[in-house]
Amino acid sequence: MYGSLGFQFAGTFLVLGAVGWWLDGQLGTAPWLMLVGIVLGAGGGFYSMVKKVPGGFGKSPQDPPPKRPS
Repeated sequence: MYGSLGFQFAGTFLVLGAVGWWLDGQLGTAPWLMLVGIVLGAGGGFYSMVKKVPGGFGKSPQDPPPKRPS
């Protein structure tokens, strides 16, 4: 179920980085749009990964505290 998350994460920022690289070539703004694409892609990929992994970062604040043994 989670095997493709790494490929999706890498693909997201590679595609947006490539789009930024192409736009840099068209507009002469190298390397700024490529860097913006990579950062946006990495952020979007990370956000998507966090949304797909339930409870990946510990317990939620709504969980009751653990009971102590008597």
